[in-house]
Amino acid sequence: MLDMARSFQPKPEQPKSHVDSFLSIKISVESPMKFINKKTIGVFTILALFIFVACGGGKNDATDNTGSASLHLVWQDEYTGNNDRSLNLAVNDNLIPAGVVKIRVIFWADGRDQIQADFPVEAHQGTINDIPVGLWAVTVDGIDSRETTLYYGQINDITITGGQTTACGTVIMEEVTNQGNDIDNDHDGYTENQGDCDDLNNTIHPGAIEICGDGIDQDCFNGDLICATDPTDLDEDGYTVIQGDCNDNDSSIYPGAYEYCEDGTDQDCNGSDLACPTNPNDIDDDLDGYTEYQGDCNDYDNSIHPDAPEICGDGIDQDCAGGDLVCATTGTVISAGQIWMDKNLGASRVAISFNDSEAYGDLYQWGRGTDGHEKRTSFTTTTLSSSDTPGHGSFITIDSSPYDWRSPQNDNLWQGVNGTNNPCLAGFRLPTETEWQTERALWSSADRSGAFVSSLKLVSAGHRDRYDGSIDGAGTDGGYWSSTVNGDLDSFLYFDSGVASILSNRRAVGFSVRCIKD
Repeated sequence: MLDMARSFQPKPEQPKSHVDSFLSIKISVESPMKFINKKTIGVFTILALFIFVACGGGKNDATDNTGSASLHLVWQDEYTGNNDRSLNLAVNDNLIPAGVVKIRVIFWADGRDQIQADFPVEAHQGTINDIPVGLWAVTVDGIDSRETTLYYGQINDITITGGQTTACGTVIMEEVTNQGNDIDNDHDGYTENQGDCDDLNNTIHPGAIEICGDGIDQDCFNGDLICATDPTDLDEDGYTVIQGDCNDNDSSIYPGAYEYCEDGTDQDCNGSDLACPTNPNDIDDDLDGYTEYQGDCNDYDNSIHPDAPEICGDGIDQDCAGGDLVCATTGTVISAGQIWMDKNLGASRVAISFNDSEAYGDLYQWGRGTDGHEKRTSFTTTTLSSSDTPGHGSFITIDSSPYDWRSPQNDNLWQGVNGTNNPCLAGFRLPTETEWQTERALWSSADRSGAFVSSLKLVSAGHRDRYDGSIDGAGTDGGYWSSTVNGDLDSFLYFDSGVASILSNRRAVGFSVRCIKD
């Protein structure tokens, strides 16, 4: 009880607490000497005495899990005159230092919540409840009406024991001479002058445990701690030991790393060092699926290997067949008064049968130039072109209307000898629908046999599918583009074993091209 009466009154007995490992704190205040309002530093005299008595029933009962403690507050001051004033002098409120209107008591310890109680001096008494037993530090503030600490004191290593009364000693209440950075506002043992970077949070102070990546500088040292990418990935190569890193101190060693043969190091962590091949030519350096032993004639260019599309006349042996493909010489034939080329574009010879594969030649998507897509073994892509020249040699597949390799469509392609993307030799162009009609009318039969025995020796070269780029109908039917546009389709000559006619088809389909002189 806080008692400010003329004499110190006995405290009434309090009911016992039945909360395990906790105790109640009762506070009594006794001020036996008159306060002299002349301050100085370093003189500590008992002029006013607060007695904090923590009572848990006041018994040393082994079955009672409560305890008690007492604290004495001595206010810093200097007095004049007779210094042996009796402690029995009259007591009144004026013995508290001028300006102090509230006493704040805080029990605190690392890892525990603070327990705080404020006692206005005019109340004469107060109680703090539920203080866990154990080791504590206690701070006491003398506070004015503006919540400014005028006096401050602290005592450490207070052990609260259940069932016992602990004499905690004397707290010297020193006058605070710096109202700013020299006050430990959060009672964590550090002021701002002592390096506390957040003096309103007792979990933040020099020496506090730093938590990485939470945006808070708990230990007041160089900002928040940056977390490692993976605390267990020591070399920060993206793999931990648990994930198969066989050397977590070397960032060049991890599952999937490039393995050097016979260097004594297992870079890819597959269990052993790679044995070098007998001959370095057995390594696929350009990763095109072929080594030099397997016929790759340039193992540093993945566009050059056996079975690669061969482009004639460019000086490069793409398919490693022994040299560049010589472009077929230009031969012509006359039919119905028109001069035609005697073979399909890309064919190596004039056909000797309706299914002569060496006379099949290339398969063009309508309107595209000679860029490599026409080769029967060219790669495929589903990416449409927004221009007349896609910039690559892949066959463009499409499974949605208008089934064109170009988006948007361009009806002006392949129009005449000077037309955009005209694939024919100089002076030649694509025939029109009418010119194909005239030619077909001369055949001995309206089928593939009539096509082959005609002056043009047309072959059943098949077509390339617009869905997936597969070759269909080779050796059974033939299709030859015209330059004639029919809506979003284009006309072509078609024949098989039983029919020959002019039809229309989608521009993404690959058909043969036979050129006519302009």
